[in-house]
Amino acid sequence: MGLINAALYQYLHDNLPNIVWVDASDLVDEIKAVKSEDELVYVKESIKVHDAFASAVPAIVRPGVYEFEVRSENKRLLENLGSEQQLIMLGSSPAGAPTPHLDTFFQNRQLKSGDQIMIMVEANGPGGFYSEIMRTWCLGEPSQELHDTWETSKKIQQYAASLLKPGVNPSEIIDQVNYHNLNGL
Repeated sequence: MGLINAALYQYLHDNLPNIVWVDASDLVDEIKAVKSEDELVYVKESIKVHDAFASAVPAIVRPGVYEFEVRSENKRLLENLGSEQQLIMLGSSPAGAPTPHLDTFFQNRQLKSGDQIMIMVEANGPGGFYSEIMRTWCLGEPSQELHDTWETSKKIQQYAASLLKPGVNPSEIIDQVNYHNLNGL
């Protein structure tokens, strides 16, 4: 329901009064979640696009450029790598300060030496399959807090990966990860 155009929804209801409407979102989600071998090839290609993107970011992120310039270069790079659609969120801050996710019209800060910039990209690759990557790049030495957060994040990710098994309910994995994270993994 969150993705259907409100005018279309209203039109269908007004003009098809004898139709019983059923929300099949969960059914469709389950069908889409299981990938064929052919689909997995395209998912892996999408991941390669994101890996290539992440490898190129240090050439884009440097003191003196503005966040909107970073976003623009990221979009161009992703399109050159085969992506047709992207969601790019980013924000920068001085080292040690919280780094926000900013809407496009707020991405106007000029990067300085010592800053950190967080970039999150959800982009499709060949075949239209999406993947996502989020990283923080530092224009200088990362703070100790950022180092510590990175180490904790790696432990949490390794724990979550250890729980991934065919047939396991993803919400159970999320619950276990959140429980262990809150109680000191």
